[in-house]
Amino acid sequence: MVKAATKKNQSLISTGKLQLHHGSSDLLPFADNSFDTIFCINVVYFWDTPQPHLQEIKRVLKTGGKFYAIIRTKESIEQMPFTRYGFTSYTIDSWKSLVQENNLHFINAIPVDEPEILYKGNYIRSQSLCLVTEKK
Repeated sequence: MVKAATKKNQSLISTGKLQLHHGSSDLLPFADNSFDTIFCINVVYFWDTPQPHLQEIKRVLKTGGKFYAIIRTKESIEQMPFTRYGFTSYTIDSWKSLVQENNLHFINAIPVDEPEILYKGNYIRSQSLCLVTEKK
C-alpha cells in the first residue's frame, strides 16, 4: 500500500505536504501530540490486543484531535466466510466501551451503505461504520 500510495501521491510527497510511513499502530514513530486527525480503514479487526494501539493513537493525537476508524458492521463481517479467522468484529457499543476504557471519548458512529459484494457467486449486503473518537 505504501508503494502504491507513494506512486499516486508523488507531487504531494515532493512538496513535503505528505509523508508516508509503514509500521504498526501500536508503536508509532511520532512525538506526543503530533496529529489533529488519525484515520484508518479496515484495520482494527486485526488488532489482537487493541489497547496498545489505542494508547499509541491517543499519545500522538493532540487534545481535541479526532480518530476515525472505518469498519464493516458486525452483521456484515459475519456474512463473509473468510472473516471467521483472525478478524475481531465490533458493535457500536463494544467499540464505544473499548475506546472509553482507553481514555478516549466516543463521539459518533456514522453508517455508510456500501455496494453489495459478490463472493463465490453470492451477493453479500455490506454496511460500514465511521467511528469517531476524540482525545479530550
